[in-house]
Amino acid sequence: MQFVRRIAQAPSPQSNAISPLAYYPSVTRRTLIVAVSGLFFLSGASGLIFETAWTRLFLGLFGHGIHTTSAVLAAFMGGLGLGALAAGRKAGRVRRPLRVYALLELAVAAWVVTSPFQVRLADLMVAGMAAHSESLLVSDTVAWVVAFGLLMVPAALMGATLPVLCRALISEEAAIGRVFGLLYGINTIGAVIGVMGAGYWSILYLGVRGSLWLGCGLNLVAAAGALWLDRRQAPLKPRIDEAPSEQQRTGEGRDFRVIQVIVGIAGACAMAYEVVWIRLFVFILGSSILSLAQVLGTLLLALGLGAMILPRLIRSRGRHLEALGWSQALLALAAVGGVVALGRLDELMALVASVGGFSDPLSSLWGRALVVAVIVFVPGLAMGATLPAATGAISDLRDAERGIGRLYAANTVGNIVGALIAGYALVPSLGAARSLGVVAACNLLLASVVAWQFGGGRVVRRLATTAAALVAAGVVLASIDADAFRTVFADRKAYGRLVEVSEGLRGTVTVLDVPPLPILAANADRQGLFSVGAGYRLLAVDGVDVAGSSPDLRTTQLMQAHVPLLLHGAPRRVLQIGHGSGATALEVERYNPKVFDLVEINPKVISEAHRWFPRWSGAHFNPVFTDAKNFVRRTTRTYDVILNDSTYPGHRGSSQLYSEDHFRACRERLAPGGIVSTWLPVDLPSESFAMVLASFRSVFPESSFWLPLNCWNKHGVLVGSLAPIDEAILRVRDGSWPPGIAESLAEIGLHDPEVFTASMVLDAGGVEALARGARRNTDDRPFLEYPARGFAVAGEQFWSETLQQIRAQMPPAVGKAKAIESLIEGQLFLLEGHSDAALAAYRNAGKIWPGHPGSVKLQQDVRLFRAQEDLRLLADGRVDAIPALQSAVARCPFSALARFELAGALFERRQFAEAVPHFEAALELGEGLDRAWLFLGDIRAMAGQPASAEICYRAYLEENRPELEILVALGDVLAEQGREEEARVLYQQADALSPGSEIIARRLTKMRQ
Repeated sequence: MQFVRRIAQAPSPQSNAISPLAYYPSVTRRTLIVAVSGLFFLSGASGLIFETAWTRLFLGLFGHGIHTTSAVLAAFMGGLGLGALAAGRKAGRVRRPLRVYALLELAVAAWVVTSPFQVRLADLMVAGMAAHSESLLVSDTVAWVVAFGLLMVPAALMGATLPVLCRALISEEAAIGRVFGLLYGINTIGAVIGVMGAGYWSILYLGVRGSLWLGCGLNLVAAAGALWLDRRQAPLKPRIDEAPSEQQRTGEGRDFRVIQVIVGIAGACAMAYEVVWIRLFVFILGSSILSLAQVLGTLLLALGLGAMILPRLIRSRGRHLEALGWSQALLALAAVGGVVALGRLDELMALVASVGGFSDPLSSLWGRALVVAVIVFVPGLAMGATLPAATGAISDLRDAERGIGRLYAANTVGNIVGALIAGYALVPSLGAARSLGVVAACNLLLASVVAWQFGGGRVVRRLATTAAALVAAGVVLASIDADAFRTVFADRKAYGRLVEVSEGLRGTVTVLDVPPLPILAANADRQGLFSVGAGYRLLAVDGVDVAGSSPDLRTTQLMQAHVPLLLHGAPRRVLQIGHGSGATALEVERYNPKVFDLVEINPKVISEAHRWFPRWSGAHFNPVFTDAKNFVRRTTRTYDVILNDSTYPGHRGSSQLYSEDHFRACRERLAPGGIVSTWLPVDLPSESFAMVLASFRSVFPESSFWLPLNCWNKHGVLVGSLAPIDEAILRVRDGSWPPGIAESLAEIGLHDPEVFTASMVLDAGGVEALARGARRNTDDRPFLEYPARGFAVAGEQFWSETLQQIRAQMPPAVGKAKAIESLIEGQLFLLEGHSDAALAAYRNAGKIWPGHPGSVKLQQDVRLFRAQEDLRLLADGRVDAIPALQSAVARCPFSALARFELAGALFERRQFAEAVPHFEAALELGEGLDRAWLFLGDIRAMAGQPASAEICYRAYLEENRPELEILVALGDVLAEQGREEEARVLYQQADALSPGSEIIARRLTKMRQ
């Protein structure tokens, strides 16, 4: 309010300046400013509600992908800029700006009310065009054309409101920057309410169309308020029609076009930052709609505050352009600081936890907000200061609105260009870290241009400032490592070793190698039952696993293909959604389908799968690189079987593949007797699991759920058809399988037809019972994108509850089928930490059904679980180290981690001879345990074996960066062998890492003597 009061108390205009208040006798300046600010706050909130809802509508029209979001963003921002530019040219002649503002708000509301119908009409038109092509290029082009056609008009109307309201409040040259900063800032803070309200509330409770109606309501309130004010005012006199000169517009002979270019490039940089940050925060916060709203809301809040704060700090109009340069420099430095902070993600999390008192910052709304704020808030303040600083340089009142419109338009055009360059060029070619470095360097270059072009003082001072900015830009470009964010990409998989990062146009693909288990997790929320006896590999997209080689994932890959294909019996036309590792496609090919289409939105998934999973890269299919939901809606083809092999429900993009609308589109593409299947994990919250069942069953009344119990498995297959499948199940149980299928299923122990069909844990009645009363996930009401509890989409905390509900609805067990109940009971016991009870349940299953693969494998898993428990107890300091670790090694002799921990404990007790074989075994069995080389080097150095110690130290340095202690230790063993020159080089390298170290100084002094 102090800022509002300052503007309200500004001195009366001098000379021939025309004050709006001279014709508003019934309203004080303070009342007018507060009222107009409140109205523009509502406009900002409605604008972001519209943008969020329009994005959802277009995702339903064109599918999830960067082309859709980019098209909406470009059309929206382009419309804003065009509207501001056009209105700025005419605003100076407007006599009743508040009435014009009200009419603009009413026009926006009228257009938005009809937008769902416009989208539906566009859908019919696009369907005809898309039927002739399934390429991404055609899909992208059509999305852009339709987005601009539908959104440019309302966005232009919104953009026009800013110059119009500036006309209502600007009364003198000195107030131009202050008024613009207030209106721009308050509108942006209103946008915070809009994006957070839409993301957290209105989409969930009102739906997409209801959110549009809510935004229209806010427009109507703003229009009514503006008309109420307008009726109490007299009309303004037009500003002098004479167009001011270029020199008058900016003062002191400064070229206004240069300022426009600077503002445009600054806008491009700002949007490029936003694009990269959103991609990075997916790995930290997850990819839910709540995470996106939180990042955007925090950034917009900083933008709004920056816009309002800057004018308070500048008392002289001549300092505005100086502030423009400094804002770019501050933005660059803050962005580089964010790169450093993200590169040390664990330290950042620890800092946020200690400052906020959070046990886990990511489980709390305020903790997540603080994590985001550390990275984006200061840069956001600098971004927000850019436009007010530039508009404050407009020195002629006659050109106020025209100049504001031109600068705002330049900034929005820059926003569009920045988003496209960052998403389509920078990140795919340079990666996220170097992209941020390039953008930061660009900000520094802008600062240097401002300093040189508009800096005051002598040439020497301007030259020095410009040179400093250029040098800083060079340092930034040279210092940022392409691998700076490896900890970000690996953080959500703390139990794995990151071996590949591929940042592409449609997402970031990562590959992780998980060493032999048990794993000692660092944080309580990451302690999981990764019960496999050997290491495995994972492929993930934007932090979400899409493929892997562990026993449970191999089971999923095979069952996702064989359950629906065997039930159909003679599939000739097959559609698979999602490639993953390629293993499912390889199984589909065993049935020799005449047509095999595979839809994958991210081409890098297929290329990286071929590289990292070559064993499963031999399938022959027709690849279609587009959004799967869009493909199913648009294609005219029909299929016997559709495999909906999506990623986790609850993530943006994948949730649409679990919607009632998508399942209905799949049904329309089925040939008579066709079958649809979808991957469905059981570690979802029970509400989410039931929601998927309800959405699926509303389309496919004959549904069944298959959960293989051959290993520790949470992945199931939901199968649906339009006709009962009882006869098909009998046929599959009789073993009427095509050649080669049994041999393939033997890998996961499900080659016996009776064991295979016993995986159906829910029949149509069971699915109906679990789905009863659950909400259905639709495009208009995407309930599944909202985590049912907290922020977790899935996890072991939900697994037990959902599994219990499944068990309660299973068909009555008879004979061998009772073994399935025992296997599920064992999993429930193990999830609750009762390993003895779990082992008893698995043994009981083996007695009921001798030879069932689940009984044998799950008993092995219990032994792994017990070894893991020993390590956890050791980490808590509740058991004696060596006996616990010896127990872990005995239960799991192939665990590299257990070997390493045991060797370390023996080393601490100076039992070196006993430690050596375990260190050597750890190096042989696992990855990521290179420090074992250091222990072995120390042991051999102490044993008087310098040559052997040298081999160990050098083995460590081959894979890791030099450290002070290691360089000194290696130098010592070289000196002991008489190789003093080599030792001196190592000591000097160590001294460079830690200048002034007394340890190194003593060694170098000794060598000189």
